[in-house]
Amino acid sequence: MSTNISTKKNIRGWGIVVVSFLALMILFATAVNCMGVFLKPVSEDFGIERTTFTITITIHSLAMLISSVAAGRLMERMNVKGLMATGVAAAGISMFLFATAPSIYFFYIAAAITGTSISFACNIPIAILIRNWFPENKVGLAMGIALVGTGAGSMILNPLYTWIITTYGWRYAFGTAGTLLIALVLPLILIVIKEKPSGNTGNHLNGNAVQYADSKKYGLMLGDALRRPVTWIMFIGFILTALINMTFLAQGVAYLTDSGFDPAKAANIIAGGSGMLIIGKVLIGFLDGKLGTRKATLIALVFLMLAFVAFYVIGLTGSLAIIIMYIIFYGLGAPVATVSMPMIVSTMYGNRDYGSIFGFFCMTAGIGGMLQSMISMVYDVTGSYLIAWVGMTALGIVAIIIYMSCIRPVKEDKSE
Repeated sequence: MSTNISTKKNIRGWGIVVVSFLALMILFATAVNCMGVFLKPVSEDFGIERTTFTITITIHSLAMLISSVAAGRLMERMNVKGLMATGVAAAGISMFLFATAPSIYFFYIAAAITGTSISFACNIPIAILIRNWFPENKVGLAMGIALVGTGAGSMILNPLYTWIITTYGWRYAFGTAGTLLIALVLPLILIVIKEKPSGNTGNHLNGNAVQYADSKKYGLMLGDALRRPVTWIMFIGFILTALINMTFLAQGVAYLTDSGFDPAKAANIIAGGSGMLIIGKVLIGFLDGKLGTRKATLIALVFLMLAFVAFYVIGLTGSLAIIIMYIIFYGLGAPVATVSMPMIVSTMYGNRDYGSIFGFFCMTAGIGGMLQSMISMVYDVTGSYLIAWVGMTALGIVAIIIYMSCIRPVKEDKSE
């Protein structure tokens, strides 16, 4: 894949990275990373059990699951910018629906809208756009920088929403999210996003041609991929890492406050780990380009499991040293659920039908989110997170075995 232009001069491409960062920071982080801060206040306000609240996350995840394949296919056939803008607008409306909900049942409606909007506005279009605007050896770095948005969002928004909830109430926190989406993210998408470099040979910047979107197609179609057993094994692996990651995000604040931490400190610990993602995602993206996808993924998986063990120990000891270890381990491990996935899909299946195949694997985030509600069920029955934490550790080991067994590059037959 040749090009005559330095990525430093790829102004539009880096602009797309910035807008992608903001979309993930505000939309994805609010809907996924920050829902944990709403668990206790909303449950107490409506007088419901925690499991009843986490049905919101289950519905949100189910909507992501159902819509992800359709989003991937539509992105390959329709205007990415229009679909992305529609997704952000719908998400903004859903946040206002959360803010004005008279009962938990309105949360369920809003969650269905939000989950669908994420498929059309976040990971799938961002992965396609970045692959269109960057050469292969820079895709991981650009993807890592864009996906830092989820960690930055968690780092900034978890304490912000906690402060708003404590000072004004949880409804104002959701209203803030809706305002940011409609007033900031949506206009930037309409102004900056462009699906691919224009013309047959690319968009001419400073007299040179950006040709990334016009590279030769190679790899498998979705139907071919689905007939391979390794696809379904890898599908399970993605579910496991999504489940482990969602356990931190959805249950972390509740676990820490149950262990004696005040809500603000608990939120700050979660935010600290998410803040470390600013380094972790860029580093894993960089390592993907230097070491290859398989080695970079293994590094992230090991750190994710170390983070899980450290997080449980925090609840037992409250040790500052363990808190610091968790923050470092989580920041370096959690990118396996975001940065690594698009790179693994590209490595294993090529770019011939990338959007559809990536959309198919994005279903795993929804399934993982749905399954995390079992953690709340275990808590409601036992009054403890111990059994769930032990189970998650065992599943993490299984995930490492699956990833290392399945990640193999597709044969790059680059004939048209």
